[in-house]
Amino acid sequence: MTMKRIVLSSGCCCFVLFAIILTAVLLAKSHVELGPNLYGLRYGGYNNKVYSKIYNKNAKYWLSPEDEFITFPSTAVTIDHTSLECFTSDRVNLDLTLSFQYSIAKNSLVEMLFRYGEFSQLNGFIYILTRDSIRDVCALYTYDQFYTTRGTIETAMRNKVASDMEEFSGNLDVGALQLQNVHLPQALSDAIEEKEDAVQSVVNAENARAQVLIQADTDYKTALQDKEISLISAEADAQAAAITASQNAVLIKVQADQKAAAERAKLEERAAAFAFVASQLGLNGTDVIPALRYLVNTGGVGDLGAATAPTSLESTLEMIGFAAIPDDAECVLLSGGAPGADAVFDEVVRCALPDTSVCIHWSFAEHRREYAADPAGRVEIWDELAGAVGDARLQIAASGLGQRVPRKTSRALKFFRRNVFQVLWADAVYAVTWSDPKARYPIEVGGGTKWALQAYIDRFAPIGSEPADECQLYLYEVNSREWRRWRQVDQVWEAMADLPPSPLDTPGLRFAGIGTQTMPPHAVAAVYDLFRLTAPDLDH
Repeated sequence: MTMKRIVLSSGCCCFVLFAIILTAVLLAKSHVELGPNLYGLRYGGYNNKVYSKIYNKNAKYWLSPEDEFITFPSTAVTIDHTSLECFTSDRVNLDLTLSFQYSIAKNSLVEMLFRYGEFSQLNGFIYILTRDSIRDVCALYTYDQFYTTRGTIETAMRNKVASDMEEFSGNLDVGALQLQNVHLPQALSDAIEEKEDAVQSVVNAENARAQVLIQADTDYKTALQDKEISLISAEADAQAAAITASQNAVLIKVQADQKAAAERAKLEERAAAFAFVASQLGLNGTDVIPALRYLVNTGGVGDLGAATAPTSLESTLEMIGFAAIPDDAECVLLSGGAPGADAVFDEVVRCALPDTSVCIHWSFAEHRREYAADPAGRVEIWDELAGAVGDARLQIAASGLGQRVPRKTSRALKFFRRNVFQVLWADAVYAVTWSDPKARYPIEVGGGTKWALQAYIDRFAPIGSEPADECQLYLYEVNSREWRRWRQVDQVWEAMADLPPSPLDTPGLRFAGIGTQTMPPHAVAAVYDLFRLTAPDLDH
C-alpha cells in the first residue's frame, strides 16, 4: 500500500511539471512583439488564415500558439538604383544612380499580400518595375541632354514611374524620385575633355592672332605718322631762310597737324583697346561699358587677382554697372535665376513686397536658355571677375566637400562661381532640396546647391573669420517635408518644430533663396508659407 502511494504521488508530480512546462512554452510562443514603423497582419498557423485586422502599435501582443505577424513597413520605403545601366537614344551606355520612394496604403495591406506576396516579394517587383520605367525614359534622350536638361529628364522619369505604378490601383502612394549621378563611359568622357581642350586651344590661338594684328597695325600707323612728321619738318627747314612770315605759318600748320595726328593716334589706340577688351571678355554693345569701368578701377586688362577683386555687394554691382540698391529696400534676394527654387523665391518676393524689394540673379553670358527668373534682375558677371571672386572660395569649399573643383574649361565651373556670388554677401540662406544620406560631408545635400551652402558656412568660425552665431542657414528637406537649421559649431543639421524666421521680419535683410530645379508642390507651398502667403493652385 505504501509503495502504491509513492508511485501515484510520483506520477502526479510528473504530470504537474509537464503541464507547467507546456504552459510556459505556449505563453512564450503566444506573446509576439510588433516592432516600430511596421504594420502587422495576423496569420493563423493552425487554420492558415490571414485576419483582416491591421496592427500598427509598437508593442507585444497575445496571439494563439503558432500564430505570427506578417509585417509591412508603415513609413516611406526607399528603393536605391545604384549603377543602373541604360542606353540613350544615340546608343550611349550610361551608368545612373537614383532613388525612389513609395509608401503602402494601410487599408490595402490584405489585398497587396494576396496579389504580390510578402513585402520582400512586393518590393522586388517594384524594384524591377521602376528599373524598366527608368530605362524606357533613358532611351528617349541623347547623352548630352542628361547634362543640359537633367531636370527635365528627372521629371520625365518621375512621371513615367508614377504612370507605371498605376498597376497597383492606388494602393501605393508614389513619393519623390531623385536622379543623383550620371556617369558616361570613360572613353567618351575622355573624348569630350579632349574636344574641350582642342576648342580652347583654337580660341587661344585666335586671340593671340588678333593681338599680333593689332600691334602690327599700330606699328604701321606710327611709322606713317613719323614719316609725315619728317616730311613736314624738312619742308619747314627749307622755307625757314626764305620768308619768316611763311615759316611761322608753316610752323603753326605743322604743330596743328602734329596735334591732330597725335589725337588721331590716341583714338585709334583706344578703338583697338576697346575691340581687344570686347574680344577677350566676350562682350558687345553696352556690356563693354562696365568692363571699361573695371579696367579704369584696376589699371589694366590682365587677370584679376584677389587683391583687386571687389569686396562688397555694392562695389560689385557698381563695377558691373547694375543699379544701386535703394536705402529703403525692405528685402534683397540674391539668387541664380535658375528654374525651380530660384524662380519660386523670385516670384514670392516680388509678390510679398512688389514695390520695396530688390531681386538680384547672378548670371553669365552663356546662361540664357536655363534662365527662368525676372529678366530685370539678371546681373551678368564676366569670367575674369567671376574667377577672381569665386575660385579661391571654391577651392576652400572643395576641401570641405572632399571633391575637386571643375576644370577651367568646364561650363560647370561657371555655375559654381555663380553659386559663390549667391551666398558671399548674404545675411541668411534659405535652401530647398533633397538630403543625401550617403554623402560623406556634413551638409549632406547634392548637386550645385552643396557648393553654395559649403561656401556660405566657410565664412564662419571655426572655418572662416565671421562669428559662428551669425551663421543663418536653413534647409527645407523635401523628402521629410521639414525645415532644418544648421548648427555651425557642431557642423550638423537640427530639425525645427516651426518655420524659420521670415525674411520679412528683418527690414533690409539680404538673403539667398536657392535649391533644386525640380520643386514638388509641397516645397513651393513651404516657400510661400515662409513669406506668410497662400500658394497658388499648384496642380495647374
